[in-house]
Amino acid sequence: MDNIFTFFNDGVFSHVAHVYPGKVKNEHSTSVIFTISISPSEFLLYDSRSKLLRHQVLLRGVFGGLNRSSGRIYGFNVIHKLGLSGLLSRNYCFIDGFTGMKFRWKISWWGNGWKLMDPSNNKIASFRRKSFKMSMQGRLTIHQQGLPEHLVHLILLTNQLVHDRLKVKELEISHKTT
Repeated sequence: MDNIFTFFNDGVFSHVAHVYPGKVKNEHSTSVIFTISISPSEFLLYDSRSKLLRHQVLLRGVFGGLNRSSGRIYGFNVIHKLGLSGLLSRNYCFIDGFTGMKFRWKISWWGNGWKLMDPSNNKIASFRRKSFKMSMQGRLTIHQQGLPEHLVHLILLTNQLVHDRLKVKELEISHKTT
């Protein structure tokens, strides 16, 4: 059975996402399990299941390079590397600090979905955008069973980075045409 997560925006142009378990149609119909925030220089994955006032930071990343093209993700006592790949900068890669394996988010031509590939070109996860809803981003499906917890967290965080990067590019294109 696949693991499915539903992503919702925290506002129309927000850089914060709430992640719910399963196929959720309405925000707040179930408890948020993760919160992801992205700023121009930093990105964070929080565990929202904590009953404490402060949510625990699971992963913290820092952007570097031109146009946020590279970075490092700190978490689980390991540094994971992040960067763009491909000539058109349409693919994001990250290297798992534990295994040294390179994973690549491959974005569809239309930008309405993307999939995560491992070094052997096997599909690990996929994301489908829901463009007709302003609050719902879409659903992430993790196809492989038994992935380590740190890798699931990396998948959740890097998926949001891809979504955020495409959203920024779409806004830049719409401003150029108007």
